[in-house]
Amino acid sequence: MIQVGIIAVKPPESLVPLLSDKQRVAWRTIETALDLEQVNGIIIFTEKALELEERFNKLKLVKALTEKLLAGTPLWLMGAGFLLFQKNNYNSPLALLDVTATKANYPAEFTKGIYIQALDTNKIMVKFYSTPWIAKVDPHVGVMSRDQHKITMVRQGNILVSVFVPGAGDNKLVPYFLAMITENLNK
Repeated sequence: MIQVGIIAVKPPESLVPLLSDKQRVAWRTIETALDLEQVNGIIIFTEKALELEERFNKLKLVKALTEKLLAGTPLWLMGAGFLLFQKNNYNSPLALLDVTATKANYPAEFTKGIYIQALDTNKIMVKFYSTPWIAKVDPHVGVMSRDQHKITMVRQGNILVSVFVPGAGDNKLVPYFLAMITENLNK
């Protein structure tokens, strides 16, 4: 059974129903470094990176999380969480991502269909929050989706980043992440 840990400041309502595959996946909230040791994949969500950074520090997760990621554990950063992981974020020891965020945010919360060519030729419903999008990526980072010329989803090795969360009824994004975990377990 796949064990997925979730670290979230106010988890999005649309994510909860997607995490209901109890036959293949055990979902757990990460509260300690010990919790991190027991998972095969990690999902992190926040609308505000500062709140997430405070949570990491309060729970003393930074060192354990960094070690887990460097060991190859798949991570899915949703919303603004990726801001703490940018290499140009000098305040974070988690700076592992070769991406640069915009200084601007999406203006409001909204749901829409976007194309994610690696997953489907049809639009996939996702929910955007008032978070920054990705302005640029280094050449080895794979861009998976754009919305109106804004980079909205990338993959760099074992790290998946989406500035959105899956919409209700998603059957593409969560399975893609679970496949990343399965692939890592089978190495």
